Amino acid sequence: VDNDSDDLESRNRKLNEAWKERIYAVLHPDSMGSIEAVESYGNLLCSGARVTVQGCIETSNEHEVPILWVTKCRLLRSTWRPSVVRTLLDLLHAGKLDIQEAADALELPGGYAQAEEVAEGKTSGTERQWMAAEITQTLQSENSRTGKVTDSMIESLDAFESAREAYPIEVVKFASTSGGSFEYGTAATILDMNSNR
Repeated sequence: VDNDSDDLESRNRKLNEAWKERIYAVLHPDSMGSIEAVESYGNLLCSGARVTVQGCIETSNEHEVPILWVTKCRLLRSTWRPSVVRTLLDLLHAGKLDIQEAADALELPGGYAQAEEVAEGKTSGTERQWMAAEITQTLQSENSRTGKVTDSMIESLDAFESAREAYPIEVVKFASTSGGSFEYGTAATILDMNSNR
């Protein structure tokens, strides 16, 4: 019994040390059950995706780095990258991805019902392409810094409020050489005039 507890303590110590290092996850058909599962998740797991993986950690290997042999994988949220979103929709259409997992990962506005339509083949390739573009935009917007105003940005705006009031942006119209007219803000007009000298 003492040998078993010493062995268990030794393995736990190794695991605790392993969590301090980068852990390499390996998707392999022998551990995941099929080559299809490996190929599907291999195409979906990239920067920006959120995923839950389960498996066995091996700490004693020739490279002495911890390796997680993935036995189960679930995509929680897809990356916003258009090609990945399109691949996910195509995998769903082909029946190679769980309907609920796809609905959750893509944060579909229609939820399970919308994902089920794709899985049942009720959408054409063109419809999936358009759907991918819309989903990409939604996923990107939620993770984009565009449109998010931080406290420091608000402080900067407050600090220069008097300058904005004293020197407001003015729209200036002037004729172009082709006969049309353009509208520029004052600063753009000044830059444009200076570049013509």
